[in-house]
Amino acid sequence: MEPEVYQQMKRIEDKHWWFLEHQILVKKHISTNNNTLLLDIGCGTGKTLSLFSQGSGIGLDIEDLALELCREKKLPHLLQADALSLPFKEETFDYALILQVLYHRRAKEEKKVLKEARRVLKRGGILLITEPAFEFLRREHDIVEHTRKRFTREELIQLVSEAGFKIVKTSYLYSYALPLILLIKLFKTKRKSDLSLPPV
Repeated sequence: MEPEVYQQMKRIEDKHWWFLEHQILVKKHISTNNNTLLLDIGCGTGKTLSLFSQGSGIGLDIEDLALELCREKKLPHLLQADALSLPFKEETFDYALILQVLYHRRAKEEKKVLKEARRVLKRGGILLITEPAFEFLRREHDIVEHTRKRFTREELIQLVSEAGFKIVKTSYLYSYALPLILLIKLFKTKRKSDLSLPPV
């Protein structure tokens, strides 16, 4: 991801509808307490990690800037590492998050990323994944986000199943916004990213 996109995310993640909806989704499916261990694989700016009690979550990212932005949020448990080789023992975590990670050009071996997540999850642990959908929705923003691939639901189901997970629930998120996204794609401007707040 280009550095300016990280900065854009930081500026709007508390106000933009996409980030707010994403936070609601995560909080709906993840419940932590003082005894819970959560691993956010590819933690980005740290916004998701900040939703949970500070002792329960570990943020991992390979990018220097991402971890710098996490530190600005005073997040205490951060680690620079590659999702392809997680530096943790087997069956360590209750939850693992892979939120907008597998799509990235650094994650070419997505099966290995998923198998690593399974390795560090406890028996009965939960993996939550969100990824960008449909190649026909690829636009300028994907360039600056370093998007390698957009997924269909069926493709993700196959990947997750082959990694040894039992799937509990799958769905397309924000399907109500599809007409708007198509309009943005149709009438795209020369901006490299469409991450911005709508006019008030």
